Amino acid sequence: MRERKGKKVKFFVISDVHSFYNEMQEAFNKNGFDINNPDHHVIICGDLFDRGPDARKVLDFAKNLASLGRLQYVAGNHEDLLFDCIADILKGTGVSRHHFTNGTVDTICQITGVNKYDLCFNYTMTDEFKSAFTELTDFITDNAVDYVEVDRYVFVHGWIPFVFNKGEPDTTNWRDGNWTEARWLNGMQMWNMGAQLSDKTIVCGHYHTSWGHSHLHQDRKEFPPKNRTGWQNSFVPFVDEGIIALDACTAYSGFCNCLVVEI
Repeated sequence: MRERKGKKVKFFVISDVHSFYNEMQEAFNKNGFDINNPDHHVIICGDLFDRGPDARKVLDFAKNLASLGRLQYVAGNHEDLLFDCIADILKGTGVSRHHFTNGTVDTICQITGVNKYDLCFNYTMTDEFKSAFTELTDFITDNAVDYVEVDRYVFVHGWIPFVFNKGEPDTTNWRDGNWTEARWLNGMQMWNMGAQLSDKTIVCGHYHTSWGHSHLHQDRKEFPPKNRTGWQNSFVPFVDEGIIALDACTAYSGFCNCLVVEI
């Protein structure tokens, strides 16, 4: 985004909200986000829905940002799962079990107002139901992209696509790679393998940051007991040269991470 009258744009970057509206807003408020400030923009690094209780509130908030032209939305693997789940429903052959465990069915029920039984076993296509779920899918289709590139940052969900060339990760053609597969990658692990960009910092979500603190920096527990002093520190952003990982595993930690980038 371009500067406005000499002012720099602030990007408030969040990932893996998973329908936890209050936790998302707390992260934004803590970092000074102002919905009425035209220089404040939001980048969402995927997985906006599933698991949490407030899919409708999250959708309405994101739609408002998009209408203001201040949202950049990266597709995550859970955005893909939503389309897969809806395809199952429309086929009428039953909904795959993983759509229940991943929270996708809950998201569709929250948005449409249809209960789980009717949605999955007694489904009929009504105009009201179709309108409700197409509101969600149209929003994702119209706004979600594979990645966002701003200045020296690349914002993704899992990681950037890469191939192995003579046994080494080759990220030369990352923009044109398989993004559907890349959305499922543990970015911290891929970064540690050497799948990096020499001139960019990659900001990612998808995998809980405590994995990197535990397995790579080896300074914190991956899932520390919540009665242990400072346990939340395991879920703060994982930061190293060329990478910033943001997924705070909100369903466990109870908070979201927010990165502020001023350009």
